[in-house]
Amino acid sequence: YINMEFLAGNRIRGTSAEKDTVLISVTGLKAYYKFEEASGNIINQSTSIGSTDSIGTNADGINNGSFAYQQSGKIEYGVALSDSSDYVELGTSLTQWQFMYAAGCKYTLTMWYKPSVTLDSGGFSTLFSNFGSANSEGVCISVDGQATTANRTRLYITSESNGTRYIDINADFNNVVDDTNWHFIAVRFDGTSAGHSAGNNYEVSFDGGSWQTWSSSSLPTGSNNSNTSMRLGNDGFSRNLEGNIDETSIWNRILTDAEITTIYNSG
Repeated sequence: YINMEFLAGNRIRGTSAEKDTVLISVTGLKAYYKFEEASGNIINQSTSIGSTDSIGTNADGINNGSFAYQQSGKIEYGVALSDSSDYVELGTSLTQWQFMYAAGCKYTLTMWYKPSVTLDSGGFSTLFSNFGSANSEGVCISVDGQATTANRTRLYITSESNGTRYIDINADFNNVVDDTNWHFIAVRFDGTSAGHSAGNNYEVSFDGGSWQTWSSSSLPTGSNNSNTSMRLGNDGFSRNLEGNIDETSIWNRILTDAEITTIYNSG
């Protein structure tokens, strides 16, 4: 029932139903959450499936608030967040997620989420964030209801480097519908001058669709700590996701298109 299984040689793949799936190296897999727990911490599963790059138990998810366990998930169970006080705190360390915003950083994030309400014209749903003030380093991935075109949701990604914002994306994304169904998001960021694909630093895909890309001439240059711990479903400004989350993975490398497709299809 899980969407990735361990294979000899530090590989993971989709479920057995995926006959021709691409094998995915677990190299760089920092954290992976299945959300099957009935109580207590949400376990970081990346070590158990063979990753030697895992953050380990220091990134276990803490129930900050009163989110509900073993609710409807994309695969088996997920957790349900009901208001701004509910979020999954991915450990209390302010340093262990620096690989996502330090100089030369590279990362990939994948997750499933299911909003319980549609966004209003000014609403945000934060998916993943340790961004907590206007002058701290960090990263925030959200969807924003201020879309200017019908049936689109705006993607908002922001980060800071020594008090200077280096990515501030606030643009309509064509493939996102603002509804209460399950959706898959994949985000890739290459914090080098060349970028991952023809100078595009950020690449985002929803529901297995085509990649939307952005580039930035200003890139992360430091490794100062965020002043907020990493969270799923909330940021330091209490802009929260009301709904369910499931099957989340964070990597410190760029996953290929084929690897992302394998993860999406196995969900």
